Amino acid sequence: MSCVLVPGAQGFIGQQLVQRLLSAGLNGQPLRKLVLVDLAFDGAAGAAGVQHIAGSVAERGVLQRAIDTRPDCIFHLASVPGGAAERDPALGRSVNLDATLNLLDACRSLARPPRFVYASSVAVYGDRFAGVASEDLAPAPAISYGAHKLACEILLADASRRGGIDGCSGRLPC
Repeated sequence: MSCVLVPGAQGFIGQQLVQRLLSAGLNGQPLRKLVLVDLAFDGAAGAAGVQHIAGSVAERGVLQRAIDTRPDCIFHLASVPGGAAERDPALGRSVNLDATLNLLDACRSLARPPRFVYASSVAVYGDRFAGVASEDLAPAPAISYGAHKLACEILLADASRRGGIDGCSGRLPC
């Protein structure tokens, strides 16, 4: 049994993931605890073993409460989407870049490096992305959102190389 942390749990992907984790567990094993972090929770029904932390993962106190649960696995889905990040660059940087870096740093305090699954974006390809990505397509972000996602992929790989996490990134459609 394990503890899974999901920052960004109330988003579309987060809600689907939470339902899957509740029904199937992780790697076929039931969860000891499922910790959900988001700004607010609509109709937050209290399933057994589910803990809600309301607030922004960009806030140090919220981040510390999440890390204090000692997660074995983190699905980091929290972000400010591209258009909103362009309209409010400080918010975009705070959530999309700084909060991810702070979360990676906080993982070093854990007794065991957690599995860290990062939701990146095809926005790292910029305007050249035409719906089909291949290993030959080099990242070239056109907006801050894509640049932050690419930077976090690199930071995640570095933290994984150093042993603070066992990380992987997935580039999801915008």
